[in-house]
Amino acid sequence: MLTEEQIQKMFDEAVSTQDFARKRQLLDALVKENPENADVQAAQVMLGGLYFQGKGGAPRDLTRAEQLLRNPADHGHSQALLQLALIHYQSGMPDAVGLFCRAWATGGTGAEAAAARLEELRQVGARRNQDFLRMVDREIDVRLTALRKKIREGEDRDGSAEMAVALYYIYALNGREEENLQLAYDCLTEALTKGNPLASIYLKRTAFSYMENPLASARLLDADTDYASKPEPPAREYDGAEEEGEAYEPEETKHSFFQAANMPDRIYGPYNRVYHRFASGLRSADYICREDNDLVTIRDEDIQAGIMGYSATISAGYFYW
Repeated sequence: MLTEEQIQKMFDEAVSTQDFARKRQLLDALVKENPENADVQAAQVMLGGLYFQGKGGAPRDLTRAEQLLRNPADHGHSQALLQLALIHYQSGMPDAVGLFCRAWATGGTGAEAAAARLEELRQVGARRNQDFLRMVDREIDVRLTALRKKIREGEDRDGSAEMAVALYYIYALNGREEENLQLAYDCLTEALTKGNPLASIYLKRTAFSYMENPLASARLLDADTDYASKPEPPAREYDGAEEEGEAYEPEETKHSFFQAANMPDRIYGPYNRVYHRFASGLRSADYICREDNDLVTIRDEDIQAGIMGYSATISAGYFYW
């Protein structure tokens, strides 16, 4: 067994190295260490993400990814819960909604992507299946009640519960209401007073200057954005080909978005970072953020069409264009 100091040193190297072979070597060693160690849990999330996306020399293996993600998810790790939820959603497992709710309720780095997916699930339910909508809302309400109790009893010392409640309003998990922006702003301001590192980012990136407009989306970019409501994009014919590990709801028509290589030159990711396309395939496109060289792959199976345009929820976060 490695010492705590050795684990921390290895994890820091795994995060910083650009050599993917070395990264995999370090992560493979770390995930076998003390499961209670926070760096070991973070290594399990990183390696699980590589297997989930089929990146960094790891084949796409959802079973192996889930094995790696289970321990950090049990410890409440936001990204682990998000990736498990995505795996279970793609596999058609009914507990996916509950996992998305758990990931959102952490108020951590995976909370926004989870809230975005919950919003999309609610939209599907509202259009097609009221029983499903009620089930999603029940799961959300359970977590929301616990978050508010934590805040009320003074147990939200790091502001994570306030962050989660802010996302509840930003992503309109209560339905689209005029006061959502103001309520989100109040939650983020309170989270900031508690020293939450994400609160200042969300206060800068959200459209609070448009609070007088009830149709404004809280997650839109800046004053140059057209805040008028957009019609839903027309449906496109799905070509019938299934990606490995993807589950299809029998009543839902899937669409193929890559037939005309029509992914945009840039998309927007977590914290409003801009990602530029540098390569595209038949059913996927690769993007890079020039600020920190973060690479992401957006796959056909990840893309959703919604009232605000297109979005993709992957293990790296929530992306939209």
